[in-house]
Amino acid sequence: MEEVLSNQTALNKVVKHMLAQKEKAYDDRQKMCVYWDEDTGKKCAIGCLLTNKECTEIEGYGNVIGLMDGEVLPERLQDLDPSLLMDLQDVHDNKAPTDWLKELTKVAIQHNLSMPSG
Repeated sequence: MEEVLSNQTALNKVVKHMLAQKEKAYDDRQKMCVYWDEDTGKKCAIGCLLTNKECTEIEGYGNVIGLMDGEVLPERLQDLDPSLLMDLQDVHDNKAPTDWLKELTKVAIQHNLSMPSG
């Protein structure tokens, strides 16, 4: 059985991923952010919490709310705060990568979580 993620663990993974990647997972053909760009290997804030196979399976469902409504969010992520996931997705999709540290810090504070160190 896979480990169910806590909000803090999810934030830690997303922050480390996004700050290391420093670029959006964006599909030029579709002109939109994607969970996983198969061409470049880049993943979005939510995509980094998913396997490549899961990313492929959920791609047509839209944002996090679409994943929940379609009941395709993996079980290990179902206990996460939906507003946290939406906020993380929003930072990836709608903020410049140069602002990600500042914006992710705001998300952490808003959700009473701690930013990971290093």
